[in-house]
Amino acid sequence: MITSRASFVTKCVYALIVMVTVSCIDLLRAQSVGIVAGSVLANDTQKPIANVTVLAIAASPSNTSAAPEIIRAETSAQGTFSFMGSIGKTYTLCIHNSGTYLNPCQWGTASQVTVGSETPAITIELVPGRQLSVRVLDPKGLIDGAQTAAGGGLFFAPMFVHVKNGQGADVAVPIRVSGGNLVEFSDVIPSENDWKVFVDSGVFQFINENGAAYSSGEPIDIPNALPSVSTARFPGMFSSTNSTVAKVVLTIN
Repeated sequence: MITSRASFVTKCVYALIVMVTVSCIDLLRAQSVGIVAGSVLANDTQKPIANVTVLAIAASPSNTSAAPEIIRAETSAQGTFSFMGSIGKTYTLCIHNSGTYLNPCQWGTASQVTVGSETPAITIELVPGRQLSVRVLDPKGLIDGAQTAAGGGLFFAPMFVHVKNGQGADVAVPIRVSGGNLVEFSDVIPSENDWKVFVDSGVFQFINENGAAYSSGEPIDIPNALPSVSTARFPGMFSSTNSTVAKVVLTIN
């Protein structure tokens, strides 16, 4: 009698799970929403990359001023991710917080997926790069003073950093840290090209670690093979023992 009753309860629970699942699927269909699933792998090792952010970006119609739709998804320990998107929409898949791997939306060709009622799984392969860090030290607090003099505008930018290569690429390096007498620009850049760094400012003058003047807009060479000690061609640049990291340090004079 007890076994029979337990079997009855099990069947009821199973039936309830099926009903809820079917209801959820019907709801998704009714709302014109589909599920996109995929994985993120390292191009060189074919191993999954965990804990990176996948940004699914759907452009707004050209006849509207609406902001693009952005959906965030995190990869699991197995490098997998999933998100729900609007059926019929095409999403460009960008990568954020990928360590030393390049964001395909910034470097290379980004993956795109059009959401359907049953969307095939997608695999994103990331190419390794190297981390570039440009630190601007401000021991005298001149940045705050310049911002105050400029009226404290939200978009006041006393300097900006970008990198160029011989093929004509020109890419801005975003600010990652700002405050405490330090501004740090950093990003992952391709490792196979000979890049030059440019620090542009119409407000400040700079010196490098050796006290030599650095003129705003002057190219700073980053050699292909970074040394493990400070022997780079520009004295303001040094590298750590990790050959994938390059650092440029300037001080506002």
